[in-house]
Amino acid sequence: MSQQDNVIIIGAGPSGMIVGCQLQRELGFTNFEIFEKGTDFGGTWYHNTYPGSGCDIPSHFYSFSFEKNPNWTRVFPLQAEIQEYMLNVAKKYNLYKHAHFRTEALSATWDKETERYTVSFKNLGTQEVYTKTCKFLVMCAGPLSVPNPCPVPGADKFKGKIWHSGHWNHDVDITDKNVAVIGNGCSATQFIPVILPKVKSLTQFIRSQHWIFKRPNPFFPEKFKWAMRNIPGAMQLHRFLLAFLLDAQFIMFRTKAGQGMRNFCSKRARRYMTLKAPEKYHDILVPKFEVGAKRRVFDTDYLKCLHDPKILLTNDPLVQINEKSVTTKSGKEYPVDAIVLANGFQIHEPMFPFVLTGKSGEKLKERWVRQQGPRAYMGVTVPDFPNMFMLVGPNTGSGHYSIIFIAECNANFAIKLMKPFLSTGCKGSIEATEGAEKRYVDWVQTRLKEYIWVNSGEAGWYADKNGYNGTIYPHFQAHYWMKTLRPNWSDFKINGAKPSNNLGLGLLLILIAFIGLLLSWLLSGFKQN
Repeated sequence: MSQQDNVIIIGAGPSGMIVGCQLQRELGFTNFEIFEKGTDFGGTWYHNTYPGSGCDIPSHFYSFSFEKNPNWTRVFPLQAEIQEYMLNVAKKYNLYKHAHFRTEALSATWDKETERYTVSFKNLGTQEVYTKTCKFLVMCAGPLSVPNPCPVPGADKFKGKIWHSGHWNHDVDITDKNVAVIGNGCSATQFIPVILPKVKSLTQFIRSQHWIFKRPNPFFPEKFKWAMRNIPGAMQLHRFLLAFLLDAQFIMFRTKAGQGMRNFCSKRARRYMTLKAPEKYHDILVPKFEVGAKRRVFDTDYLKCLHDPKILLTNDPLVQINEKSVTTKSGKEYPVDAIVLANGFQIHEPMFPFVLTGKSGEKLKERWVRQQGPRAYMGVTVPDFPNMFMLVGPNTGSGHYSIIFIAECNANFAIKLMKPFLSTGCKGSIEATEGAEKRYVDWVQTRLKEYIWVNSGEAGWYADKNGYNGTIYPHFQAHYWMKTLRPNWSDFKINGAKPSNNLGLGLLLILIAFIGLLLSWLLSGFKQN
């Protein structure tokens, strides 16, 4: 295998780790490099060290399928345990010898003559800028990697500290301090109950509402962990049942067919919220939109802590940050020593601020502006950008499932596209055709119209400012898994390699797909397109 057949992976989070592991497991391929801005593997679990940080997907399904963990301590793991798991996987698969930390990827440009990408990097320690070339480029930056900026003017005048929950400032002592929190999504509801006992006062400014559900988080008994370790097939069965039950929830997103399930869930959540939260906050907290229009929030004693006299919850919009206070639209002024931003990430600009230039000279961001939204064939590859693949790209997300499962589907699809080249040393390139991308995107956007993400007044959480939803995959995740099992080679321009067609494997995959679709029909209660 030629040393020129190298792969560059941008990002050392779960997605980048999956690519590195699967290149070795599936192809025995080790000529890859991983570049990461941080100082270790883990991605969101490396960065999100805020107090109370945790996952809302059951632990045995929020893990790699090829590296199952029988020793999870609880149903919904916390950040430290997930990060420990990630680091153990990185060590087991020798990913450290492929990694370059404290290195930011700046840009990549396709060279038509050499059929390779020239990638520009910046060493964040020395500030040195240098370039490398690669045959294949895999973007694994993740949708939750670039925090939203402070939405309130005056931050530059503030005498205290301002930081985003995604990059928690552990150097600031908030003991007996007046703290302001901007936002009320998953991260805010997780860290507020933890920091509230320490602060003098906490004022939370919220723009919109979330459905908050009860979520017990028991520890696994030792007997259960023993069974996961020692009974053949037990962990696989447990993982399958979790996957099945989670995917069944997709039914609720269907505008008509899911109405009954949404009514049941909203009634249940409303009852829980009104029982747990102080009555004075009911109008502020309880949503008017349907369950599922936003990703649901699971309670970690947040509603209970609202009874504490030290906390004030308000939807009076912030209009100004002053030197030692903040001012709201109604004219009220609150003394503040520290401000925590819990206002989310720039999910509508995938790979931003990385600059990627294709074979025509057009930049990916320019292409997506021209097309009025991010789009990619299967959410993984884009015409005019040969030998480039994205993990957790446009329209691969969900509001109910494990992002690790999605990333594995993306990675396995990308590796199948690389295999004819990496296994033979062939020169050349592969890219989706314009027609294939258009057919796929048209199917996605047409199908999205049948779901509450388009028909709900809160669709903007998944859609951009123009109403384009480049986030959600409009079907069961089992459907996406089946679609990514085997590429349809006729949807690609291929130069220099000849993909093999294994008829026996193809028939087996068709049988699996048929069974999966049958289960989907039975689950959804309506005929799929």
